[in-house]
Amino acid sequence: MSDPLFSTDDDKVEAALQALRKASGGIVRGYIFKDEYDRPMVRDFVERYPRLNIADEIRKWSAWMTEFEPRKGRKVKYRARLTTWVQRAATGDYGRSSGPRGGSAAQTASAHGDTSEALERW
Repeated sequence: MSDPLFSTDDDKVEAALQALRKASGGIVRGYIFKDEYDRPMVRDFVERYPRLNIADEIRKWSAWMTEFEPRKGRKVKYRARLTTWVQRAATGDYGRSSGPRGGSAAQTASAHGDTSEALERW
């Protein structure tokens, strides 16, 4: 089943690059669009995740990044953040549990099995 909006992967790549150019044009502070880096990255997204609309995900990512405030003195890795965003959108795994501490809650002892079993594995 193909997306009726796009006829080829090249059309998907161009639509995603256009969304990324808009994001770098002032929506995402500090992001600098570089065709030599961004084109291969977007093409890889389109090839890896054919059922995902990459242009829409870039728009969602840029909207999320407008609220993002980096810690003082820290450099933001925008392309790494975008890559993580697309991977999580494709898998549906957003890396956080619904618990009060997010995804950092320690596992219970019962999750590891009986103590004697653990000692035998060591």
